[in-house]
Amino acid sequence: RKELETQLGEARGALESQEKTASELKEQLSVQDQALQAAAKKIGAALREASEAGEQYRQAAQERDDAEAKARELEDELRSSKRGAADNEERIEQLLRQNEELKELLREASDDTHSQAQLGAAEGAAKQAKEELVQVVEENKQLKARLLELADSLEQRNGALQNAESVREATQA
Repeated sequence: RKELETQLGEARGALESQEKTASELKEQLSVQDQALQAAAKKIGAALREASEAGEQYRQAAQERDDAEAKARELEDELRSSKRGAADNEERIEQLLRQNEELKELLREASDDTHSQAQLGAAEGAAKQAKEELVQVVEENKQLKARLLELADSLEQRNGALQNAESVREATQA
């Protein structure tokens, strides 16, 4: 009986030791579970940040593409306006030459007293050429103003393009 009590005491001691070990393991599991939950939250936050950075990159790329398209559009319009201005410069020169020719005709016609009809026609043509010259000069002023607007707009688009490129580089980093 004494031997059984000894064995029973040893068994109780072993059981208490195992319960203590189980309790310690349970505590360790709880700490590890909390660490896993914290890591999962950090991973979730990192994934959200990566998703947001990806969206910012996509938006920056879209803004860059839009700015490049607008810049090309403005450059085309600028070239067209420059061509229009050059055409108007040529028209002005042509009208000035015509005006000189008409002045010469007027001088010749005024010398010839029999050419009153020719004088009237020359005066009318000179007046019309002068009106056309004034109109072309005004168109040229408007074209030059538009060229300045286009240049400013192009400069702004280039700034937006550089900003979009900076955002893209920042999101890549």
